[in-house]
Amino acid sequence: MTELFFEKFWLMLALGIIASASVIAWAYQRRTRKLIRAAKIVPVICLLLLALNGWVITDREAIRAQLDGLIAACEQGDADAMGQYLDEQFSAQGLTRENLVTEMRHIFENVRIANVRLWDVRIHVDRTTPISQIATSANIRSSSNRDYGSVRSDWELEFVKREEKGWLVYSLRPLSVMLKPVSDIRELFHSAQWVN
Repeated sequence: MTELFFEKFWLMLALGIIASASVIAWAYQRRTRKLIRAAKIVPVICLLLLALNGWVITDREAIRAQLDGLIAACEQGDADAMGQYLDEQFSAQGLTRENLVTEMRHIFENVRIANVRLWDVRIHVDRTTPISQIATSANIRSSSNRDYGSVRSDWELEFVKREEKGWLVYSLRPLSVMLKPVSDIRELFHSAQWVN
């Protein structure tokens, strides 16, 4: 129910319009006091729910905003900006936050990620540490402006909520690149070194 009320704005708007129109039409046909009162109250309740929908940010929406920020940092080639979305206790298959930022700096010297498109985002918040599985395609260019085309990859990110900073990435794991399974993130770093 919270997903309906707080995440599906257009669905809520459609339900509000249908409910209001139905009650108003029913009140117009019957013309009883109770229905006329309901015809005035139902649209107000629907407007309040829509206002609440815009005001409340659910965990799933907050995690999606963090994902968008992380992707924007990748597109800009800013490893330090990526670091602000990572938790202090971050781990990527043995890499710490500082290690990952350092590796990304080296990658951004050779590789430019021109555009990242999210094909699929699944965020599971019904657990102690929410997990997001994303499918992306990124247009890869080298520093010499050679175009490597679109590279599809699948990732699993685990999030943790910190009071002062909100949701941060706690762990990162690649699942596949170009539909081929990847067991270790270091494989991706190694292949990025050969981009020229």
